[in-house]
Amino acid sequence: GDKFLADPLNPEMANILPAEYKSAVFMIVLKNATDDSPYTQLMKLLDVVETVAEKKIVYNSLGFAHTNELKKKTLEWCTSGEVKLQDFFYPIGSVSASGAKGLNLTWEYLKEHFHRIHKMLESASPSLMAAVVSYSASGFTTDEKASEIEEFFKQNPLESISRKVSQIIENTRATAKFLKRIKTSSDFISSLESIDS
Repeated sequence: GDKFLADPLNPEMANILPAEYKSAVFMIVLKNATDDSPYTQLMKLLDVVETVAEKKIVYNSLGFAHTNELKKKTLEWCTSGEVKLQDFFYPIGSVSASGAKGLNLTWEYLKEHFHRIHKMLESASPSLMAAVVSYSASGFTTDEKASEIEEFFKQNPLESISRKVSQIIENTRATAKFLKRIKTSSDFISSLESIDS
């Protein structure tokens, strides 16, 4: 991975990693980087790859950058108009998938830039907005976050994807309930074990 990222513009480097490994290797390298050079090299790679599939590998990796600043840079870049509409949500998904901090950053970014992103997609397929919302709001595990998401979309309704928004809120509440049940069960089991001792 490091050898590939050191010089992705070299055509000989493009074939070092099989396609099925590239995304995982890129994510690992980005997450463990000590500076911004792997991120910069991946951005340069987008200028030379020839297929949509190769671009998607990069898009799906960028969000795993090692700093929140680079994650935010990814969000800003992919919503700036530089990435084709049919692809711009992949980098959003990668930031969200990078961990709890990435998910929180993505949600905060959507809230802050909601009107601009919504306007950008107003003539596009509703599935694009559904993807953005799903990547930005799915994965939370508390009732408080479910209520926050619900309130946000009451203030900023999206009729064309209202079912998707409802599913996200419902899934968040179900996950929160499940986690509470696990905690209660483990507390109960722990109390029984202490009686045995």
